[in-house]
Amino acid sequence: MKKQILSFMASIFLSASLCLADAQIVYDAPEKKLIDFSQHSPYIQYYKDHLTDYEKEPFDGITLRLTKEAGNGDIFMVDNWAKVTAEVKEAELKLASSLKASTMLTDNLLVLFGGSQMDWFSDEDWAKTEEHIRYAVGVARAAKCKGILWDPEPYKPGKNPWK
Repeated sequence: MKKQILSFMASIFLSASLCLADAQIVYDAPEKKLIDFSQHSPYIQYYKDHLTDYEKEPFDGITLRLTKEAGNGDIFMVDNWAKVTAEVKEAELKLASSLKASTMLTDNLLVLFGGSQMDWFSDEDWAKTEEHIRYAVGVARAAKCKGILWDPEPYKPGKNPWK
């Protein structure tokens, strides 16, 4: 009986030490970043023109917006996107490509908004939305953004897709 108890206790000790061993793995935690995001996030052109002003702030990054003419980042507003011309898209992409790299603002994001006028059950609307997302990702890459900031809060009355 004593041998069984010792074996049982040894197995408990071994199990506990294996669990604790996982807890002891040390790794570098991701560095925290302070990103400026507000309703006043700048359009790409404004950011380009005022980069030195933005670099005076204590932020590691900033959120950038597409112009209203280029869809404003409202990826689910499919009717509005129909009015965006290829020339406007190309100009926005070219502008994003021309951004100078900042030594201070190294973690910028392109913001996309969640207001909607699409039919959520329409394959055609989803195809348009996918096209808009791909375009926005292209602009983010051209601007050397770290990624996309998704703002799901709709600000336009009657355009809330989450109801």
